Amino acid sequence: MKQLSFPSHLIGLLLLGLLSLAPTNLTAQAPSSSRSSAGQKAASDDFTTTMAVMGSVLSNVRNFFVDTVNLTSLYDGALTYMLQQLDPYTVYFNEEETKAFEESTTGLYGGIGAILRQHQDSVVIIGSLIQGKAADKAGLRPADIIWRINGKDFSHTKVVDVRNELRGEPGTPITLVVRRPGYAKDSLTVVFNRERIDLSPVSYAELLNGRVGFISLNTFSTSTCQEFLKAYDRLQKEAGGKLSGLILDLRDNGGGLMEQAIQLVNLFIPKGKTVVSLKGRYPQQNNSYKTTKEPLDTKIPLVVLINEGSASASEIVAGALQDYDRAVIVGRKSFGKGLVQGTLELPDGGLLKLTTARYYIPSGRSIQKLSYNHRGGAEQVNATDSLGTPYTTAGGRTVYAAGGIMPDIVCPSDSIPSLLGTLLFDSLTYDFVTDYLLTHRAPERSKLRSFDLGDEAYAAYKKKVIDSGFTFKSIADELVKKVEEALKGEQRYDEVASDFAAFQKSLRADTPRLMKTYEGFIRDYLNMEILSRCYYDEGRLEYYMSRDKVAQRAVSLLGDLTAFHQLLKGK
Repeated sequence: MKQLSFPSHLIGLLLLGLLSLAPTNLTAQAPSSSRSSAGQKAASDDFTTTMAVMGSVLSNVRNFFVDTVNLTSLYDGALTYMLQQLDPYTVYFNEEETKAFEESTTGLYGGIGAILRQHQDSVVIIGSLIQGKAADKAGLRPADIIWRINGKDFSHTKVVDVRNELRGEPGTPITLVVRRPGYAKDSLTVVFNRERIDLSPVSYAELLNGRVGFISLNTFSTSTCQEFLKAYDRLQKEAGGKLSGLILDLRDNGGGLMEQAIQLVNLFIPKGKTVVSLKGRYPQQNNSYKTTKEPLDTKIPLVVLINEGSASASEIVAGALQDYDRAVIVGRKSFGKGLVQGTLELPDGGLLKLTTARYYIPSGRSIQKLSYNHRGGAEQVNATDSLGTPYTTAGGRTVYAAGGIMPDIVCPSDSIPSLLGTLLFDSLTYDFVTDYLLTHRAPERSKLRSFDLGDEAYAAYKKKVIDSGFTFKSIADELVKKVEEALKGEQRYDEVASDFAAFQKSLRADTPRLMKTYEGFIRDYLNMEILSRCYYDEGRLEYYMSRDKVAQRAVSLLGDLTAFHQLLKGK
C-alpha cells in the first residue's frame, strides 16, 4: 500500500477542532458576565459536538481509509488550512519549524555561518558567507559545492537537508567535502567546529558626509536595541561627539519583537510617553505601552527611511516618531500591518503564533491595510479614500490612517524592476560572477564606490544570457495566461484567438532589447554581487549607499535644518 500525503485544501475540515483537544495552560479570557449562561451552554454544546464529529472522522479515516494514512502530514495540513481561514499571520509551527522561528526572533543558532543556495542540477552551494564566522574562518568560499557532510552524501539534494545537517551544537566538529570552481583537485576537505552564530540586526552603520550617522536595521530581534546603541556610540565617537543628524533605515525591515520597537522609540522621546496601544477581543486584553527610561537624545535631527517592505515593529517606530513630530519620515508608504501576534507552546513541541490584538500608534491611528473576513479573504481598509481618516500629531500636523505609514517626503522607487528578478537571481548570473572572479583580481578596498566590471565583461555577460536562450518571465505573462484560461473556460477563446495571439506576441520579452534598456540596473547588480563575494555584505552596501537616492535625499534634508524643522511643523 502506498502512503498518502493529503493536500491541505482537502483535509481542512477533518481536524478543524483538534488543536483544542490538546491541553494547554491557557484559560478563556472572556469575562463570565459577557454572555448569558444559556448562550454559554449553547456555545459549549456546539463546541463539544464539533469535537466529537472531528474525532470520529479522524478515527474512521485512520481505521478504514483504503490506503495507509500519514497522520503527521494529515495533522499538519489540517492545522495549516484551518488557520489560513483567519489571517496570514496566525500560523502553526511543528517542532522543526518552531526551532527556525525561534532562531529568527533571537538571531542565534548553532551552525557554520553560511548562506546556502539551491543551484542548477539539484546541487547546493555556499551562496555567501557571514564575515568572521566558522565557515569563513575555515576557508570556505562562495560558489563552493556541498558534496559530503560528516561522511554523508549531499551531492544532489535540497537546501533544507543541507541546512539541517550543518546546524548543531556549537563546538561540535564537522567535516565538509566541497567542490570548488577553478580548483585543480576533484574536491577539498575542510574540518572545523560549529559555533554560535549571532545574526546582527544592524546591516550597515557609517558616517555620511562626515557627521550624519546612518544606521540600517534589518529586523527587531532580542538584541536590536543593544546593537543599535553600539553602532550609535561608535558613530558618535567617529564624529568627535558631534553627530549633526541621524538616519534610521527601516526599509525592508519586516518587523519582529514589539518590545524592541518600544525601546528604540524610547531612545528619542521623553519618559512616560505612550508608544503603542493594543486592543484585543476583550477589554482586559487592552494595554498601552509607554517609554519607561530617560531618552538617549531628544534633540538630534532624525530621519526615518521606510518603504513597502517596512512592517509591524518598523511601523510602530516610524509611526510613533512621526506622531510625536520627532522625526521626518522619508521614502514610500509602509506595508500596513497593524496586528499583534503572540506565541503559545503546544504539547507536540510545536508553536501557535496567534493574532491577539490590533495596535494603535500615539495619534490613535491604526495602520492596518487589510481587514480579514475570517474566511481566508481580505478587504482593503478605507477603500474609498486612499489616505483614510485624518489624525493629528502632538504638534498639530495632520496625518492619515493610510493603510500604512505615509512618509512626509515621498520618494519614487529605485529598486530593481521585478521583470529582472528571473535573470539576476538565476544560476546563470551567479555562475558568471564566479567565472569573472576566477580571471579578475578583487577590486581595491578603497575603490568600492566607483567599481565597475567594465564594458567588455558586461558584453560577455550579455552574450552568455542571449546564447543560453534565456527568456524573461513577468507578472504580465502570468496574468495573460490566467485570462487565456478564463476565456477558454467561458468558451470564448476561439472568438478572439488571433487577436489574443498577437497581443501575447507584443508582450513577449525581447532579451537583447531588455538588457539594453535595463543595463544600468543589471550592471549595478553585477557590481554588487562581485563586491559581496570579495568584501561580504559590507562591500555590496558601500557600493549601494553611494547610489542610494533615498538616503541622499535624507542627507540633503539634514543639511538644511530650516527645511527639516518646517516639515515637522507642517509647513
